[in-house]
Amino acid sequence: MTRILVRTGPLIVVAALMGAMPALAQAPDAEAAADRAAQTRLADVDTLVALTSEGAILYAQDEVKLNGYQYCSQAVALAEAGEFRQSIRAASKALHLANAGNDENLKALANRDLAIAYSYGGQLDKSIEFAREALRHTPKDPQIVYAPAHKMIGDARFRRGDHAGAVLSYEEALTLSSPRYAPLVQASLTNALIETGDLARARELLGKIPNQREPGLQAQLDRTHARLLLAEKGLRKRWRPTANSPNGPTGLTAATSIYGPGTVWHVPSKRWVARPRPRRPSTVL
Repeated sequence: MTRILVRTGPLIVVAALMGAMPALAQAPDAEAAADRAAQTRLADVDTLVALTSEGAILYAQDEVKLNGYQYCSQAVALAEAGEFRQSIRAASKALHLANAGNDENLKALANRDLAIAYSYGGQLDKSIEFAREALRHTPKDPQIVYAPAHKMIGDARFRRGDHAGAVLSYEEALTLSSPRYAPLVQASLTNALIETGDLARARELLGKIPNQREPGLQAQLDRTHARLLLAEKGLRKRWRPTANSPNGPTGLTAATSIYGPGTVWHVPSKRWVARPRPRRPSTVL
């Protein structure tokens, strides 16, 4: 074979590199595809079947084994503390025990807790998936499962900007709520009504919620009061006197004002004081 030696100059080198660019460009694309595939596999881990299998493995590894209901309590506490992955693991162990014992009540509770953990963690699709799964089961006490499940669906809708859909979910949750859980749902419903512009109903609903002993829930109600006041103030600024509404915009009640002379819209007669940031209000009461 005869070899032909060609002198390579700068232009030839550049041309060779440019010719290799498509091959080099394919490497990052392949890497990105591999990353997407890995993310898909991780998402699949969180399916109902996979979580049950994971729960079985985690349960077998526990030196001190709890019963399913204790794992559910642990899952709620961890979610409220911000330990979302640990909360999911505890709930998956409860789900494993529920399936192993064919415990319909425990299945409902475990799926409820998974919906809560995923909601707190910002994974809204997963939260809705497990909330709906919880609704498919028959718990001994429907109030402690169905109300939170509907609320998680409402929370997901609210965070996605579907405020009218959130109102429907919160209303469903409210009809199923226990007296202890109802104020949390009412606060969320009030926020959704504010976003839909139904300030009259928001004011009426908020006025029915008594002061709460739990600091986290009371702080949430205080924030909701503030949001409603800002919305009402914005409505007041946009209002102009008309023959049909000479005294003010619909839904605002005459009372002492904090907005200055000539403004007579209702505000709650309470002192607003600074408080340290409380822990997240309990989702399951």
